[in-house]
Amino acid sequence: MFRLPTTLNDEWPWHREINPHYEEVKIETEAWFQNFGPFGTKIEKAFYRANPTLVMALVLPRHSKEHLRTASDMMTLMLIYDEYADGVDLTLAREVAAIIMDAIQNPNKARPVGEIALGRVAQQFWGRGVKTASVTAQRRLFEAFSLYTNAVTEEARDREDQNIRSVDDHLTIRFGSAAIDGCFWAILLPLDLPDEVFLHPVVVELSRLSGEMLILDNEIFSYNKEQAEEEIPLHNMITVLMHHDKCSVEQAMEKTAEMHRERSRQFLRLWNDLPLWDPVIDPIARKYVQGLADWETGTYYWYFEVDRYFGPKREEIYKNRMVTWLPKYNSVAA
Repeated sequence: MFRLPTTLNDEWPWHREINPHYEEVKIETEAWFQNFGPFGTKIEKAFYRANPTLVMALVLPRHSKEHLRTASDMMTLMLIYDEYADGVDLTLAREVAAIIMDAIQNPNKARPVGEIALGRVAQQFWGRGVKTASVTAQRRLFEAFSLYTNAVTEEARDREDQNIRSVDDHLTIRFGSAAIDGCFWAILLPLDLPDEVFLHPVVVELSRLSGEMLILDNEIFSYNKEQAEEEIPLHNMITVLMHHDKCSVEQAMEKTAEMHRERSRQFLRLWNDLPLWDPVIDPIARKYVQGLADWETGTYYWYFEVDRYFGPKREEIYKNRMVTWLPKYNSVAA
């Protein structure tokens, strides 16, 4: 067994909230997922164990039903893509990324016969979402998904080369492959956020800190699952620290947790430095940075409310932090 370190402590001022449209959107998203036909045991198991609507309802507690549905569809797309891309070679990774980007860019284009279902999933996600998305969200979607798919493709190259990146390089590629820009894009669905806010140094830094907290939480909470599925989980901070610092898994977890806690402290210090623009822009800017905080809060609780990471003992683990190591198994067959 091992002890799960604490990342989000009492200094963090926000608490669990959930979108009131959660149950209704969950039913709609599940029906939409099932409409694409059988994906196979691996993807279907991942979908139901992760509950993509729940995570979006926790991180976007004030979004409208329409915007929550768009976000839920996006997370469903990301989850399917993550399972498709898991373990594939560089050539196939490029092909899958190209399908997603083409489908998003061309929501009215007929998908080729025989194409994997991801093309239709991506196309329908944005074909519905574009109808209610803000102008800012429409403008920024392609860039967010381009960064995401490019990083996932680069991770395929790392697997072929068995490359373990440095700490800084790891955080950089995980910012992309964990779809941090895509996650934060969902905040923009109801907001027309001017570039002068989006690109302001304080907002950029708050985004970086929130994104890295999300990554570090995931590295800790998913490591047990990853070490069971992969010979060496290359794209996990625990592996990176064990490799470069020559430390134990427990030491690497605590180091990762301390990296998270330091970013949390920096985020809270910077929170009050958000500048003022004008009476119209200021509330929009505040809603966006509140969204950055909501992502950290919501995902933290989500890890312990679904079976994907800790199984049926998730509530017990949330309380006592003790986790039993999972035995090695073949994730493709699981």
